[in-house]
Amino acid sequence: SAERMSDQSRAAELLASAKGQFTWPEGAILYHLPPEKELLPERAQRLIWQCYLDLAGLPYTNKAMPNANYMSPTGSAPFLCLRLASQPVIFSEFESLVVFLESQHLGLQPELEPCEKADREAYISLIRTNFMPAEDYQTWVNAKNFNEHSSPAQGLGLAWPLNRAVPLLQRFSHLWNHWDLYHAREQAVLLDFEQACSALSERLGRKESFFGSGLTTLDAVTYGHLEAVVSLSLPSSELTQIALKFENLTEFRGALTCRRAGREETS
Repeated sequence: SAERMSDQSRAAELLASAKGQFTWPEGAILYHLPPEKELLPERAQRLIWQCYLDLAGLPYTNKAMPNANYMSPTGSAPFLCLRLASQPVIFSEFESLVVFLESQHLGLQPELEPCEKADREAYISLIRTNFMPAEDYQTWVNAKNFNEHSSPAQGLGLAWPLNRAVPLLQRFSHLWNHWDLYHAREQAVLLDFEQACSALSERLGRKESFFGSGLTTLDAVTYGHLEAVVSLSLPSSELTQIALKFENLTEFRGALTCRRAGREETS
């Protein structure tokens, strides 16, 4: 709408005027779905946002809302709301937040060589192309997972027949927009996921983070996806079984969970 575009323009002006002198405001709120309504991809994204903000020491408050998807400008949760000069500024895409924070010398940005930056982006791209399709497949294509988890979660809080109709419509819409995934062989999708885990495991080795100079966006993104896969109990748990094969990735998740728990979050 014109009003939303106007709000976005004002927000863009505020961010532009803050360039070089931006300080993290009080009262930041991360809106997301309640855990019982989350699907695997949504849980992964929530954990990525939370991990990044926690490790960067940027205080925020979690706010679980059943309609968080409908509140978001992009139609997907989570999203972050900041207030600058009494004006709400919303980040609904993780990459946009990271780019902005790095431009303000905030967030996770250790000193990386150009080749290391290229490696970081290459591994994030690998996660995008190998992890995310596997999560979508297990959520929407795998019939057992859809019938026993995705459908009940999406229908939670809706009266019959909407609690059955809405998940089916969402499944149809998702598969229509990801036709190649619908026709993919499950074993091929799982193999891609395992190969990406193997590449990340090899890169990590016995280190505490992927780059010796400190934690980066890659650490938060890897953590979010793997923690979601392991923590969300699905009827068909092939992804969990694959992720747990890699001992160093399991230790990596545990270490970051402890570091996150050590960060004070605003209440």
